[in-house]
Amino acid sequence: MKLLKAFLATAVVAIAIFTSCSKGSTGATGPAGPAGPTDVYHSAWDSLVFTGGTDSYGDSLYGETFSCSALTQEIIDSGMVVSYIGFAGPSGNGLITDVYPTTSYPIYENYEVGSIFYYTAPTSENGYGLTLNNYAALRWVIIPGTILTTNSTLKGMSKAQISTMSYEKLLSAAGDKATVITN
Repeated sequence: MKLLKAFLATAVVAIAIFTSCSKGSTGATGPAGPAGPTDVYHSAWDSLVFTGGTDSYGDSLYGETFSCSALTQEIIDSGMVVSYIGFAGPSGNGLITDVYPTTSYPIYENYEVGSIFYYTAPTSENGYGLTLNNYAALRWVIIPGTILTTNSTLKGMSKAQISTMSYEKLLSAAGDKATVITN
């Protein structure tokens, strides 16, 4: 009998729990949050003028900081920057004819809100540094995280894959979302 009373008490409590609660009506929808950046920004070619210096460890390096107003904390956190180095062609007219992602060269980047610092170490193996100043230029493409996750071409690609895309292919993927920036 005790077992029956315990079972009935448990059943009554369970029925009360499952039938006494009901889902209320849905409340009002809150305001929409701010939209993330929707454009892919790209710069014009900027002449490379590395200057010599030392890093915090006392090692020699050559570097230059470029102003970049489109580089926000949101881009640093969830987007990406793809940089390109260009070299003047053999005609001597100063036109950039050979373009490569900077991942092809020992040129490194450090991002801060509003600026990009490019640098390289002067080693006998790479011969870079001030010698790049004579014939190289840089440009960059800034891709917001919203584009990385929604663009039909880019959304399935890793950042490593995107960073090796040609400049033309990357801008083609951006389509009408590509906007030139000036700093």
